[in-house]
Amino acid sequence: MVVVGLIVLLIAIAVPAVGPLMASNQQAQAVSTLAGLITTAQTAAEANVTPVAVRVEPAFRTDRRGLMEDSLGHAADGSGAFDPARAPRLLGYQQLQLLMFASRRVDAAGKVDMNAGLAFSRMPDTAPVALPKGMWLAPDYALRWDGNMGRRSMTEADLRIDYGERADPAVTWENPGASFNVMDTFYIVFDQSGGNMRFPRERLWYYDESQRQAGGSGPPRPLLLWHPDDAARGVLVYDRERFNAFAPTDAAGRRTFLASNARPIYVNRSLGSLIQGTPGLGQ
Repeated sequence: MVVVGLIVLLIAIAVPAVGPLMASNQQAQAVSTLAGLITTAQTAAEANVTPVAVRVEPAFRTDRRGLMEDSLGHAADGSGAFDPARAPRLLGYQQLQLLMFASRRVDAAGKVDMNAGLAFSRMPDTAPVALPKGMWLAPDYALRWDGNMGRRSMTEADLRIDYGERADPAVTWENPGASFNVMDTFYIVFDQSGGNMRFPRERLWYYDESQRQAGGSGPPRPLLLWHPDDAARGVLVYDRERFNAFAPTDAAGRRTFLASNARPIYVNRSLGSLIQGTPGLGQ
């Protein structure tokens, strides 16, 4: 009986430690996955002499063609059946994509617009890379979102960007595409020399191949999207479940949680290596 009692006691002591241990492992996996994609992005930027981005985004359900589905199972194929208000169907974790800044923008007729700048598009022969389900990334500048002096707050309304704020105004789309959350979806960009850069939002256009929408004449083509924030210079790694439990809707609570609990990871501007900060220093 004494032996059984000791075993029960040891189990009782060990079980509470499992949660933090799993979270720590997931955090390490998330950082390792990000580091691997950053190394690839740097190499590709130098080899192709053009900026390359790591796009952080929530993973979503797609059909066999890689097209986003709405909650009714309709794919964003430009047929008109896809309902952006019912999309995307999120899978509960984030993913990373490699993008290259080398695609010419087109006008409403589908012709190349030589007066417009380039846009990012998915790097050939690459696929999204999943992050551990429990750990999410937010951009380093999210801690500045306090709602003061014209800055964004962390209310859902401020974080969510709809069609009118992020689609190409020069093109009339039959379906505008799904909205996105700027805390969950952002970019880390490397220049032609492989250095990390604060890529300006004015040039942060992206051809989303998962949403092929009809616009003007011609066949459906990838939806051209714009992001309202500059590219990030680092990330905040945080436990998504704890974040949602701590402050599911409260803007101040969300910011307090990130400032106290998220681990800041900074990207070295020259080398691209990751430097881990200490949680709680962002307050």
